[in-house]
Amino acid sequence: MAKRFRLRELEQELGDLHQIIPALVNEKGQGGAADQLGISQATISQWLSANGYIKREKWVRGATTYKPIPEQA
Repeated sequence: MAKRFRLRELEQELGDLHQIIPALVNEKGQGGAADQLGISQATISQWLSANGYIKREKWVRGATTYKPIPEQA
């Protein structure tokens, strides 16, 4: 059975959820964060959406695969 106030309880136990949940999700994904916190992945997803979080993907440059484009005459 679902606990209605589990997020409130987590905040009392762990502190600011804005510090806890995004860090866990970035490290372990929504499912992993949910497992660690003892709540559902849907609860994590709803909390992120309700609090204005959006997913961003980031491109980073690889170490040794860069080949400059030759200049045209």
